Amino acid sequence: MTPGDFQLWISIGTGLMSLGTAVYVVLTATSRDNSNAIKKIDERLLAVEARAARVEAEMRHLPDRDITHLLEKAIVELKGQISVMDERLKPVAEMAHRVHERMFEEQRK
Repeated sequence: MTPGDFQLWISIGTGLMSLGTAVYVVLTATSRDNSNAIKKIDERLLAVEARAARVEAEMRHLPDRDITHLLEKAIVELKGQISVMDERLKPVAEMAHRVHERMFEEQRK
């Protein structure tokens, strides 16, 4: 083998290595882009999971459907009792008004 043959084989090897490097760069560039996109999606997923956990924690102490129904029934019952008390207190209020009027009349005399 002559030195020209070695130079030929070295140039072919160097060219193939350059071509291989170029192909590798092209192929890994898209995987790096995808890797970055996946990292961003993972970060967003973690944020959404944290928000969902906070919402679940807040909802745990809220009343469920059955307790809400019991509360509604209790409120209706209280409204009825207040209406009854209102009717029972009307005569007392009228008597207080009469006593008040009588006191004013006595002071005028």
